[in-house]
Amino acid sequence: MKHLIRLIAVLTLMSLMLGACLSLTACSDGKDTDPEDSITEAESETDTETETDTEAETESTAKSEPVNYVIKNNSDKINIIGRCPVTDLGLISGWSASGFEMKVKGEGDVTVGALSTTKNADYLVFVDGEEHSTVTVPTSATKLTLGLDLDGEEHIIGFYRITNNEKSLKAATTIFVSVLFNGELCEYESGKKLIEFVGDSITCGSGLYNNGDFSGTLAYSFTLAQKLGCEHSMVATSGIGVYIGTTRHQNAGANMSKYYDLTNYLWSSTDRYIAKKKADLVVINLNTNDNDHGGNNNETEYKAAVNTLIQKVRDVHGDDVKILWVVGMMRSADSNVNNWMKEVLTGLGGEANGLYVTTVTQNNEGAGTHPDLEANGVVADELAAYIKSKGLI
Repeated sequence: MKHLIRLIAVLTLMSLMLGACLSLTACSDGKDTDPEDSITEAESETDTETETDTEAETESTAKSEPVNYVIKNNSDKINIIGRCPVTDLGLISGWSASGFEMKVKGEGDVTVGALSTTKNADYLVFVDGEEHSTVTVPTSATKLTLGLDLDGEEHIIGFYRITNNEKSLKAATTIFVSVLFNGELCEYESGKKLIEFVGDSITCGSGLYNNGDFSGTLAYSFTLAQKLGCEHSMVATSGIGVYIGTTRHQNAGANMSKYYDLTNYLWSSTDRYIAKKKADLVVINLNTNDNDHGGNNNETEYKAAVNTLIQKVRDVHGDDVKILWVVGMMRSADSNVNNWMKEVLTGLGGEANGLYVTTVTQNNEGAGTHPDLEANGVVADELAAYIKSKGLI
């Protein structure tokens, strides 16, 4: 997989991985370190030690030494959140609220080896379903200590990206390389249903605050998934449209109907996304940028783009996946593009074919007339009620 980020990050990552192996007392290639490997030859051959004493020291060392789990060798044990490929570099997270979850059983703290490209990235850390802290992954190789005090029992730790996925249409990503702690990395699948969110700045968390601060984990999308007890995946970026978006996307020839089926169009225009876990519901919140940038004047092209997007969603997640299109959150629900979208979905069979449309409360109190933080919470409540009423999850 030849992503743009490989060119940016490979040398730094090599330094990180080598540094981790050299500096940590226990370093393994995805397996628990053999305790005897961490005892020096001099210690093991000391004449004054009895055989019993050596065995006791080995056992003590095994209990106290941490293990470095290389993520690329343990990807089958972690629960990947969103479109995060695992490459030779590690787990690559770019989309808003993407990341991973892991089940650990051990003692003491947990350290994560990672770095970001293009800009620093913030991640919200959950422990056993509750918010624990926010960590910042800088653009240099770093080891993040989480400030935990594991008690020997099993715990679920989750990392969810707060920062958006691009800067001036350049991919902004984070690579997670390793996890270090004193204990066992257990296999983990959440067993939860999956909601995929497809959208623009509203969905990925832009404009929540008037000062322009961004948060993928305070957007209605992440909040809704949490309310419904579901996993989430976001395919959303600021300025994107179904058919047409902001000028920068127009200049790049980018729209969601064209690029939905890619892992991340900012990384590669050829890397097709293959869903290891199919979505149970896909929530689409698009049309704001189509409405604002000329989509209302191009019925034929717009309708063709909607048809293409619906087909691509079902190519990825199956013909039976339910799709819910959300309108009215930032612009009026009564617009040409919204009405044309409804016509397309009706023509494809509407609710009888798993295609739903709902209108939510409009709000323009955030930065750049975006819905503000409170409004995102209101919409999450409205959508949760609608989804339950329709039995979509």
